[in-house]
Amino acid sequence: MKVNLFSVKGEEKGKVNLPDRLFEKSSEKLLSQALRFYEFNLYKVRPRRKTRSDVKISTRKIYRQKGTGGARHGARSAPIFVGGGLAHGPSGLKRLLRLPELIRRKALALALRDKLDNNRLFLVEKLSSFKKTKEASQLIKNLLLKSNLTSKNILVAFKSEDMNKTRAWNNVESVKISSWNSLNAYDVFVSDLLILDSEIFGSEAITLKEENVSSKISRTKRQASSLNLESNLKKETKRKILKKENK
Repeated sequence: MKVNLFSVKGEEKGKVNLPDRLFEKSSEKLLSQALRFYEFNLYKVRPRRKTRSDVKISTRKIYRQKGTGGARHGARSAPIFVGGGLAHGPSGLKRLLRLPELIRRKALALALRDKLDNNRLFLVEKLSSFKKTKEASQLIKNLLLKSNLTSKNILVAFKSEDMNKTRAWNNVESVKISSWNSLNAYDVFVSDLLILDSEIFGSEAITLKEENVSSKISRTKRQASSLNLESNLKKETKRKILKKENK
């Protein structure tokens, strides 16, 4: 998959081939299902009410069991009394949903493909080399001009080993920083702009010039190997002929 490569100043340098598995096309229902999972996990814990065991009140029996003519009662913490606990209130429990690894990867690939198709994905080289916030904000301004965006919900992903070099990005407005390994489909889909560090892919990111050079080298190797095979065949045939003549 071809992605535009940008310099530190936001200037386009060419195109890079990234692995197709990162931008896999699959069902959109899978992406919507994954987004609902992530949204559910973002919700806060449900409210919790105090039961009769949680209320701070005297636990002594309010009056004797028999002989009063009234109903039988125990402590004032019973739900029937004012100041007592709640009988069937919310318990505050929340289940944490988890996606299977395969669905998580496919959903992330779908979200990345969506950003790429809408020209909202930028590959920038040496993002971790920024020393000042001014440089980072200037790069974002240049990329926003290229994508014709006004909103600034931006997600910047770094290599996991370079997360300690992201200090210049901490004070940039409306920018969220994440490592590539912890990136998920929800963060990618919700963001207006996705900026990736080219160091994430390493040797997997091949520029078109390098690809052409490598294809030429492989072609010459194939030609050389075919020539060697032909020469070896000729030598073998000569040896067989000489053996027959000697006999």
